[in-house]
Amino acid sequence: MPVNSVEQKGGSRLRICALGEPAVLIDENPVTRWRMARSMELFFLLLDQSHPLRKEQIIDALWQNYDKQSNRAFHSTLFYLRKAIGEACIVSQGGTYVLDLTAHYASIEYDVELFQKHFARGKECLEQEDEEGAQHAFEAMLALYRGDYIQTSYNDWSSSRRNELRQASLDAHRELALIAWYHEKIATSMKHWQQILASDNTQEEAHYGLMRCYARQGKRSLALRQYQQCEKILQEELGAKPGTTLQQFYQRLKSATSKANKDK
Repeated sequence: MPVNSVEQKGGSRLRICALGEPAVLIDENPVTRWRMARSMELFFLLLDQSHPLRKEQIIDALWQNYDKQSNRAFHSTLFYLRKAIGEACIVSQGGTYVLDLTAHYASIEYDVELFQKHFARGKECLEQEDEEGAQHAFEAMLALYRGDYIQTSYNDWSSSRRNELRQASLDAHRELALIAWYHEKIATSMKHWQQILASDNTQEEAHYGLMRCYARQGKRSLALRQYQQCEKILQEELGAKPGTTLQQFYQRLKSATSKANKDK
């Protein structure tokens, strides 16, 4: 359910943070009266869905099995969630449950929706060859990415969204790295490649990007070391070797380094 920038008359302001440590703020005051950790997770589960959920679906997502104990836990969790964010926000009809925040809050800001909006705008700018617009959009989305989606949730329901948003952040870093490279902003390009590797050290393109940056700076020894790190990581993590492009670049650097040493 889209919730970003909803405006109505009267009511309070709601700000939802799902990237990193999750938080829900009403008029900038954090909601702390969840009473049960599952109450907050239920909030984000319902927020993530674009359609009503049956009780059985909710129990399967949060407790993984349906029995008397999980049924009681569900009703307690629902009760405390309503107390935390407002009775009218949980709409129950025909045995299903859906979140309707617009019924209770005058304005709603959700970091995930803003993040996705900036990402779409950045991609659109790239298609229009508007590098400056793309850069601003990608930088704005990454400023919102304070960490993975719902870090406190370990249930399967959040995994696919978590992976999707993490990949979007990596894509943004990649585009910013390339934009910086084309404009000879080598240090900035390196920063984005390093951010990618900090999240996923098997990203071969990021290793290649760093190698090119080191080479452009005249630091061939660091570029060669980066390749060796990449080779080791890919072998240990994936049982694979660097691709042809990376291997060929490594061999050219290695030959240039050997020649330079001989000429000394």
